[in-house]
Amino acid sequence: GTRRADPMAEIEVIVEWGCEQKNVRLRVNEKHTVRSLKRQIFSEWEIDLGDQRLMFQSKDLEDYNTFEDMHITDGSTIRFEKESPDDLDTDEDEDAEIKEEKIPENAAERKKFIKKKVREDQRAVVGIIADLAKHLEESMKNKEGSSDSEDGDAAEEPNDSPSKIKTT
Repeated sequence: GTRRADPMAEIEVIVEWGCEQKNVRLRVNEKHTVRSLKRQIFSEWEIDLGDQRLMFQSKDLEDYNTFEDMHITDGSTIRFEKESPDDLDTDEDEDAEIKEEKIPENAAERKKFIKKKVREDQRAVVGIIADLAKHLEESMKNKEGSSDSEDGDAAEEPNDSPSKIKTT
């Protein structure tokens, strides 16, 4: 049988970190998201998820993309870059707060720390989804209320695209 027969089959990807020529092979499920790979990179190199930039075939990978969506298959190479603080538009107090949080040396404590971070990420994602749903509901109500004539004006609002919402 082929690997494609099992949709939950694991694939192995190579993560290439150019500045230090670090390569690591990580096993992922093609149904999983890029965020799950970022968690593995965090475990491997202790680089915060927000500081990770991943690319495949010169395209930035968003956290919500699945490997299947991006046509990442067994043996694919994913390019990794660590974002420098200059690249991020966060305020300095927030950066200082992040740096103070030490990653535990003890494996059991580190596992607890990572689980806590995953829970925080999940809560943040739920909040983002709730905000998007509220925004979508409001825009649908506005669209229904404002378009008695079908002249197309209401359909062309370029700034309402969810892909433009920045979640850093």
